[in-house]
Amino acid sequence: MISGSDLTLTGGASDVWIFQIASTLTVADGISVVLAGGAQASNIFWQVASSAALGTTANFEGTIMAHDEVTLATGATLEGRALAQTAVTLQSNTITVPNTTTSTVTLASASVVTGPYTNALGQSVNLATQTITVPASGNVQFYRIISGTAFTIRSIAVSGGNVVITYN
Repeated sequence: MISGSDLTLTGGASDVWIFQIASTLTVADGISVVLAGGAQASNIFWQVASSAALGTTANFEGTIMAHDEVTLATGATLEGRALAQTAVTLQSNTITVPNTTTSTVTLASASVVTGPYTNALGQSVNLATQTITVPASGNVQFYRIISGTAFTIRSIAVSGGNVVITYN
């Protein structure tokens, strides 16, 4: 049972958590699973031997795989998936499929639009906020995001000597 206070999972965007619960998973009313440090709901798995129950207004993260059933009480939210062999019962809930972006996002840059493009030096990728920060270079003006998933650059800004690129 998760009760009393919120559960915080701290880790990087590529860290994976697998919880194996030998009986029932119960989350008390109003309790949250909080993600910190870039942790991703798409990398959290709850394997439950019997049933799972999220209390009223609980905020939960990850994929629940219950042998019997999953029940979300009124107002509970889930960023993940609810899978069960018998039933998934919802009562005025919000379920969001988690972002499945992987850590294979890299930024390439060039001084002319036709290239050649090379990996931008000093880049920092934040998958949770979908931003890439790279030191500004006087002659680099063009950027491409390289990934196995198609992305769109939403904005490019210069801030404190860095180029900050936001994508989706």
